[in-house]
Amino acid sequence: MFFHRFLFDSETTMSTQNEQHPIGSRSLGNGYRDHGVATPVSNHRGTVATCDADGHDVVLIWLFDHRGGHACLMIDAITGETSEVQ
Repeated sequence: MFFHRFLFDSETTMSTQNEQHPIGSRSLGNGYRDHGVATPVSNHRGTVATCDADGHDVVLIWLFDHRGGHACLMIDAITGETSEVQ
């Protein structure tokens, strides 16, 4: 898996085929990108790729830490924007 480290560089964005990517995102070739770790303070207990109510591609990650399963992290697959649903 590619979610085991933070990736930071001096550029604010990286561009591939006129697409803007957030800091730390890097191309792995063949259309794949490494966006780094989703969150540094929790373990995931399940991950699924799906669509939200508006049809946006999202990744849902069930978060688990010392409190147990406490929230779901939603990541917009295009923008990288995140929100935590408790």
